[in-house]
Amino acid sequence: MNKIKIVNKPQLFDWRAFCEDGGVFDDLYYCLENNPPETPSSPSTNWSPDDVLAICAEVPGANDELNWWWILALKDGRYVLLSAWCDYTGWNCRSGIEYNIVTDSAEAAALAATEREDYSGRYVRANLLAQLRNRSPYGLYDASIHTCRSASA
Repeated sequence: MNKIKIVNKPQLFDWRAFCEDGGVFDDLYYCLENNPPETPSSPSTNWSPDDVLAICAEVPGANDELNWWWILALKDGRYVLLSAWCDYTGWNCRSGIEYNIVTDSAEAAALAATEREDYSGRYVRANLLAQLRNRSPYGLYDASIHTCRSASA
């Protein structure tokens, strides 16, 4: 598999304000507000919502049906593959997250579910990779803000 190269370093912006204003990533805001990542003893797996620099890719979910998937760039250069779910009442009732921390955005995408692992048949992994390669606008927002896109492999 060819490595995906990041074209630009992610730019700092207030992603929470962007989400709170009804942006396309408001689910990420409420997901992390109600499910803050646990802080394990290993520094290599520590992170918090304050560490998020940019949202690189997203596959949206649906309450009580489909998981949400995000690739997040952290301020220290690491990436998070975040998968989350919530019940029909939303993020503040029954919900949860799972995540992996890696050093490359393509590595994060490679950890996502394939169409056979995601019971809905969605192409989660392929969709995240397409966004990173700038081949799919699905889930992306304004290009002047989003700089996690990667060059073609």
